[in-house]
Amino acid sequence: MSFMKKLRAVTEDSTIGEAVSEDKASAGGRHRGSASATESDVRSETGSENVPNRGLMLLRRRMSNWKNSKQSSSLSRGVFGKIIPETVKMENTYRLQPGTAERFSPSKVETVIKNVLQQYLSDLEYNPRICSRMSQRISDEIKKRVKLLNCPRYKIVCYVMIGQKRDQTVQYVSRCLWDEKNDSFASARFENKTMFATATVFGTYFE
Repeated sequence: MSFMKKLRAVTEDSTIGEAVSEDKASAGGRHRGSASATESDVRSETGSENVPNRGLMLLRRRMSNWKNSKQSSSLSRGVFGKIIPETVKMENTYRLQPGTAERFSPSKVETVIKNVLQQYLSDLEYNPRICSRMSQRISDEIKKRVKLLNCPRYKIVCYVMIGQKRDQTVQYVSRCLWDEKNDSFASARFENKTMFATATVFGTYFE
């Protein structure tokens, strides 16, 4: 019998029964039970109108399972059927400026730049192929160390330039559009016998 028919039987008589009839097997004397949830079969076999409460318990159990399945349907399932909860969306903090201890410090960033340049270029001679890869490596290292200075909500941009030293004059200029109160930059340079290097770090605050 379907679930809706059982539900109608509960609304009409407010009782549902479940009877088990046993049939003896021809060989071995084993017994098998077949369950029926119809109210007429229960009354014919029991001979009374008192229906057991087992049917009501079964109905309540199915209703609770249906509610649990409805609640779990809001969860998305990933690979291999694992339940993945929905991502929590954070509300906007409406912060328009950083805290006092969270500002971009040009003096601290300049110290970081000098240490990184000295560490990577102190014993290196100029080579176009090596220096092109080294500039990218130095830039990544500087950004990594600057992010450890407790500057949350700052976008860090680092520009590194390495050139050969041949008694020439080099001018390095940059232009940016930003907020003077919260945004800032730091720059440092390095020289040895065969090369020169300059590194500039820009820190722009995200509102």
